[in-house]
Amino acid sequence: MDLKNLIDEKEQSYEIWVDFRGFEIKIGYLDKGELQAVLKRSKSREYDRKTHQPVEKYSDEKLGRNLAHLIIDWRGLTLGKLSEMVPIKIEEKEANTPVPYSQANAETLVTEAYGLDNFLMDTVTDLQAFREEKTETEIKNSKASHGNVSNLAATRAKSATVPSETA
Repeated sequence: MDLKNLIDEKEQSYEIWVDFRGFEIKIGYLDKGELQAVLKRSKSREYDRKTHQPVEKYSDEKLGRNLAHLIIDWRGLTLGKLSEMVPIKIEEKEANTPVPYSQANAETLVTEAYGLDNFLMDTVTDLQAFREEKTETEIKNSKASHGNVSNLAATRAKSATVPSETA
């Protein structure tokens, strides 16, 4: 068994909804190579004044913009929730006003909200969370179409233990 061949045959892309401080964000899974590419695009070259040598550093602006592209959508973000993450002035009557998703809004949110950038970096690489979401979705779909979850479990158990018959 060649591990390289197994890894090259990746599963389909995963997308999940995750909770961040009371609203949900839809993100996609990134493998290690894709995350490294995001991080590489977030670097900028500066010159060290003491050594007069070029030094690569992460640009917060570039990192925020690149991480914002990982957000596919969101739901439940209101001005009230936003005011808990970013110091903005809102009137009480505006607290329930929804903040629409757009790429520009996502970039602003990632660069301004404390902790969102770290949350995204931790979450987009958590393969287990993506697989659990996929399994839950399969069970929900099976439950809706077959009437109950036990049908799916019984079918999987049977197919795992009974060899396929050839005609």
